[in-house]
Amino acid sequence: MSVKVTAGSIKVSGMVNASYWSNFKENIDWQNPNWIFDKNNFEFKDKALVAVTNLVLEAPLRASQNSFDFKIANGGSIETTNAIKQKAKFSFTADSTASLVYATSDNLDNQNIPNQASLKLQGLVFESGEVKAILNEVSASAKKVKFNNGIETLEQLIPTELVLKGAISYLKESLNLEAKLKLNNDFTKVIDVSAGQETATNFINAILNVKLSGNLKGANAAPTPFSIDINAKRAEFVQGIATVAIIVDKHALDLELTTQDLDKDQQVLSGVIKHKNGASIKIADIDTFTSAQVNVGNSSYGTVTKNSSGQYVVKFTDNTIVYITP
Repeated sequence: MSVKVTAGSIKVSGMVNASYWSNFKENIDWQNPNWIFDKNNFEFKDKALVAVTNLVLEAPLRASQNSFDFKIANGGSIETTNAIKQKAKFSFTADSTASLVYATSDNLDNQNIPNQASLKLQGLVFESGEVKAILNEVSASAKKVKFNNGIETLEQLIPTELVLKGAISYLKESLNLEAKLKLNNDFTKVIDVSAGQETATNFINAILNVKLSGNLKGANAAPTPFSIDINAKRAEFVQGIATVAIIVDKHALDLELTTQDLDKDQQVLSGVIKHKNGASIKIADIDTFTSAQVNVGNSSYGTVTKNSSGQYVVKFTDNTIVYITP
């Protein structure tokens, strides 16, 4: 294994045999202060060959400045091969970066809490057998925020935005994920946390977007295309809203959800479930739900009930019965 260190980078290449420690051997001379440095005192298992190729980390290790940029360069990889020749490989197919920004210039070791920080990992690929996972992006942004607890004002680095994009595949099955969480609070102001809980002027103001799609087998013999699109928002102290669009093969449902009483110990979740054919179900409180009408326009075409076994059952006006859940 070769490790080359310069003022601004570390480069690793080569191969090394590795194994996991499993236990101590008998008859160790515990009085010898160097016992921990003798590999003959340990039992190892799961031996593997680790090959590192062109893994490069760039960092201003000795610079005196107010901003520091880090990078894992495109082109590096780590591959392991176990005793039965099974391989797993982790590759960097794009530059991944991180950044720290401080109020004043100094060496990194002497800096305290940065004003801003960011991380962006991209093009990460994991392969093992028939499984392939790609992280197109894992990124985060953070800001230094001031909090007043009623006694003193403290500074802390708070994540303000998180993004995740990736995909995983196995044979003919696949799953794609895109997610984003963003805080919309005004972090230029001192946040009063002296009450020990959220208040009407200091609460989490956020949006969340999640999209899942792909082809999964489930109980089916062949993979079935599906997508789930979630958009959630909280901009009020007592209420949050969300919309959910679900498509499985050619079947589609739209959900409109509202959570009330976020300032209380017991919240109320209500919703409207809509089908593309015009049918809809209104539920005033999902936690206490027992029954609701299935409507198309102003006409009722049936009733959804929840029985004592926890099953959701739809009985239509023509006496047709459908079990929504087992």
